[in-house]
Amino acid sequence: MHEILRAVAPIEARPPGLKVVQRIEIAAVFLASACDLAYDSANATGGLSCYARTEQIIVRRAREIYGQGRA
Repeated sequence: MHEILRAVAPIEARPPGLKVVQRIEIAAVFLASACDLAYDSANATGGLSCYARTEQIIVRRAREIYGQGRA
């Protein structure tokens, strides 16, 4: 994760930095990637509830990180 944040840092450093909409797009790309892997796993095991749980876990973890002030 630190490598990803370091890769984005030069973009954020340029004025005006990343806008909220751009941050949302970055988060959505990562969310879509995680959900894609969860969906593949759920299909392989026959348990699509895994897919829904993945979304819940991601959102919960994002809230935890935000609450800790590390966002």
